[in-house]
Amino acid sequence: MAETWSEQQQRHARERVSLLRAILVAGGGEVCGAEVSVPELLEVLCEEVASRHRVSSEEMRGHCRRAALVEARREAYELMLRAEFSVSEVARFFRRDHTTVLFALRGAEGAAQRRSQLVAATVGALGEV
Repeated sequence: MAETWSEQQQRHARERVSLLRAILVAGGGEVCGAEVSVPELLEVLCEEVASRHRVSSEEMRGHCRRAALVEARREAYELMLRAEFSVSEVARFFRRDHTTVLFALRGAEGAAQRRSQLVAATVGALGEV
C-alpha cells in the first residue's frame, strides 16, 4: 500500500532527525570540520514543525498563546523528545522552564481523554432520547 503525502512527510522528518542525531552522537558533533550544536539541531526540527503549521520558528519560541502556536509547540516538544533530546534541552531552546514542556505534553494527553469522555457522554445522552 502506498503511503499518503502526510505519512511520507512524517517518514522524511523522522529520517532527518535520526540522521542529525547520528551526526551529533557518532561524529562527536563535528561535520566537515564544523561543529553541530544541539540548538542547531533543535532549530531544524522546530522549523520543520513550524512550516507544517504555517508559523515561524521564532513565533513558536515566543510567548503567544494562540491555539495554532500552542499545538505547534506541543508537536515540536513531542518530536524533539522522540529524537532523544532531554526535556531540559527542549525547554532551554524554547526559552521555557522544563516543567512547562512536561505540562504541555500531559495537558495534551488529558485533553484527548476529556474529549473522548465528552463524546461518549454525548452519544450516551443521544441514545437515551
